[in-house]
Amino acid sequence: MSPKCAFVTTKFEQKLLNCPAHLTARHPSSGDDPHPMVSAAGMTLRCVVLVSAALRLALVVFGEWQDAHLEVRYTDVDYLVFSDAAASVAAGGSPFARATYRYSPILAFLLLPNSLLHAACGKLLFSAAGSLPCSRPVADFRAVCFPICCVAKGN
Repeated sequence: MSPKCAFVTTKFEQKLLNCPAHLTARHPSSGDDPHPMVSAAGMTLRCVVLVSAALRLALVVFGEWQDAHLEVRYTDVDYLVFSDAAASVAAGGSPFARATYRYSPILAFLLLPNSLLHAACGKLLFSAAGSLPCSRPVADFRAVCFPICCVAKGN
């Protein structure tokens, strides 16, 4: 199979890359799995997202433990600056009350739960934000990105 045609799933991509129909993958909505390795391994998008979320939660829990018990901290000093700014905002002050705060004030407002609920709320928020790219189907990512990369390389 031609490398540039392996992940083509739409007729537009097929025409764009001059790929014969027999060399292109079928679109996932057609009921045919264009990437048999994904289903053969039993890794669906939902499974990948759930495993990713569990690993991220485990890292947050481990980071909290490491911060409390070990000399080398897991949490970066910038997170403490963010949390101090959120505490200042929660007390009715400015996030810029701390001289080292040089970030957007929106960040201090987003981390208000750090002061109101628990100091790890911001870590959970950042972990969730890091998981957002996983919400796009893997097949669509491969269908769009790989042909573009192959065309750019001249394959």
